[in-house]
Amino acid sequence: MKVLSRSNRGRPWYLLALLLLLPAIITSSCGGGGDGGGGGGGGTPQPQSQSSVGAAAAADLVTDVMGFVADATEFAAEVGPLGIESLGLPGGRGASALGTVRSKAEGGRSTQQLTCDRGGTWDVTTPDPATTIITFTDCRMTDLDDPDVELYFDGTITFFLQGTTEFSITYSGFYYVSTRISTGRLLEEGTLNLTVESMIVIAATCNDLIGRPITTLVDGTYSVRGDEDEDGTVDYDFTVQNRAFQFVTVVNALDPGCEPTDVTVTVTGGLDFTDNLTSLTYSMDFSTADPLVMNEVTAAGGMNITISGTFTLNTTCFSGTVTVETTAPIFIPDGADCPTAGVLVVTGDLTGTITFTPSGGVEVDNGSDGTVDETYASCEEAFENPCSVL
Repeated sequence: MKVLSRSNRGRPWYLLALLLLLPAIITSSCGGGGDGGGGGGGGTPQPQSQSSVGAAAAADLVTDVMGFVADATEFAAEVGPLGIESLGLPGGRGASALGTVRSKAEGGRSTQQLTCDRGGTWDVTTPDPATTIITFTDCRMTDLDDPDVELYFDGTITFFLQGTTEFSITYSGFYYVSTRISTGRLLEEGTLNLTVESMIVIAATCNDLIGRPITTLVDGTYSVRGDEDEDGTVDYDFTVQNRAFQFVTVVNALDPGCEPTDVTVTVTGGLDFTDNLTSLTYSMDFSTADPLVMNEVTAAGGMNITISGTFTLNTTCFSGTVTVETTAPIFIPDGADCPTAGVLVVTGDLTGTITFTPSGGVEVDNGSDGTVDETYASCEEAFENPCSVL
């Protein structure tokens, strides 16, 4: 399981997850000619590669982290000066489940220490009304969602409220592990040295949220590895470095239940990704002059996504600047992993047209000359070996 609470494919977090897969989409689908066998899709489908597992896991973690940011927005707005009883932690754990609480206050500085149910402690300190520091020391907890899973935390998380409109969360030397108790096998472990700065949005009505830009800035590094199928072999192991990676979210429409049905996300800054299992690396840099803009609109049976903008992409097999634009919306059915419609055109230092087919497959027109040069049975197959057709 993920220690950071797994979020649904929700807005706008799924758009940001899709962002991490863009390099694989582009470099797997825009080759330098028709060497792949003119519609053969590279021949016999191969098993899913470690690099594609890593990319998918990275995308999943982005949704987790961004979902946690969304939860933290509500947390920051409601809690103010922290009361320990209202504290919620990654993994859905509240203070009431952890055991003994020791409290003291000195000169306006409040400290509360809690024992973890399987050993270790965590301390909550409020040096001032705007700051809450949580320090874990060899803290081992039973996962409330799965009593056969132990969660281990060590390191510091700092929450800071800037007035009533902004907050930040900083992970300093934060290390976590989830382990299956009955088998002793690793499920996932990660290290975070990361700061997330975002905005608190308080609205009298749902409609007051429409059109209000919400800026989130992520800076720092996280590394994660895990055994997804619990067979004793690490399935993904990656590191992401965020370099002033900023996204601005605007809700354009809501349904009667106050759920967003039309969301736009604008991305600037940069990030570096390394798959530690395969040594596959890439970096993406987004300019403010022509930022990457992603839009998601709810449609019957799924969602339509459009993408446009220019960015610099550096991978183990390609370096250059590309511009992407969806000339037909990318449709992803509810519950599906692959799009079943849509056209993405790539221009710049790499050119091609990528068409998503009704069966969930991908057709590639290298050079956008009207001829399909590569065919893949699924999007996963297209993403397996992102450098193989270059």
